[in-house]
Amino acid sequence: MGSFAPSKLKVLPGALVWVVVAVLVARLLKLDIHYVIVPDNIWSVVQFPALENLKQAFETFILIAAVSLAFIASTETLLCASVVDQMHPGARTKQDIKNTF
Repeated sequence: MGSFAPSKLKVLPGALVWVVVAVLVARLLKLDIHYVIVPDNIWSVVQFPALENLKQAFETFILIAAVSLAFIASTETLLCASVVDQMHPGARTKQDIKNTF
């Protein structure tokens, strides 16, 4: 919620508050909202991958995307750890760059 919120409201996450506000605005303005219809038995529509579909996972562009995503996620983790280290006075994280790749 931020520093302007009363202490009783600091318990609520800001994202939850804005979702409630968005729902209220949509109701007040009578917006045409399209909802997702969830079946009664969710398992009746679940399809597990077949062997032919799993073969597609080893195509070049999918492997490049997976490695790129892994690299970006690893870099983000290191950056977040270093920022947290600078923000608190406690013990520092032992970042060993050799173990990250």
